[in-house]
Parts: sequence; structure tokens; C-alpha cells
Amino acid sequence: MVKESAARVARLYFDHDADARLAEALRRRSFDVETTVATGLVEASDDEQLRHAASYRRALVTHNVRHFPGVHAVWVEQDREHWGIIVLVGHSALGAWVRRMENLLNLFSAEEMRDHLLFLGAEYDSPA
Repeated sequence: MVKESAARVARLYFDHDADARLAEALRRRSFDVETTVATGLVEASDDEQLRHAASYRRALVTHNVRHFPGVHAVWVEQDREHWGIIVLVGHSALGAWVRRMENLLNLFSAEEMRDHLLFLGAEYDSPA
């Protein structure tokens, strides 16, 4: 469950590479989540996806580790601002991804994620 105030917690935008089940699980836990399917942007380029997310002050969530580090680098070079890119690394069970996202979102505020590229993997698992 979200422990921070709504103003501090990042709003999320899941591109088509990220698991829609994770988006739905986070919604059920009261996170503000939008998807490319809901916005009709499934065919949009990676840059267009990030532009959309940034225009709504949302952190982009993706599994696209191949392209988004480069997109982020171009945005930094061009001094363009975004609200964070969260790259989901590896393959895990849905429950593990939900816990990792909750841990990340409780660790970093929306402002702290701004203009950052974050790789989310097992390092965000809760200690046993």
C-alpha cells in the first residue's frame, strides 16, 4: 500500500513493453497508473512515449532496456526534462515486481525520480 502522500508518489505511465498485469496490480494498490493501450499510443515511438509521459508528469515504466537508456541520454543532451524512466530488468513473478515497484515508489519521491533513469531489479527486493 502507498505510504507516502499522493503528492510525493510518482505517477506512472506503462509503455507496451511493460507487463499490463503489473500496471493493474499497482492500480489496485491505489497507485496512479496510465498505459499506452489506454491512451492509444501503442504504435508511438519511444521518444513519443517519453514525451507523453513527461507532458503528464508521469514516470515511464518499460522493459525496453535496449532503447530507453539511449532515449534518456538524448533527452539529457538536449536538456529536455522528464519525470523518470523506470526500466524493469529481468523476468520475475508478478508478486516480486509489485513489491519492487512499491519499494521503489516509497523510497523515491516523484521529484527525486525526475530526469533519472532507474533500473529496477532484485536490488529492490525487501530484505528477508
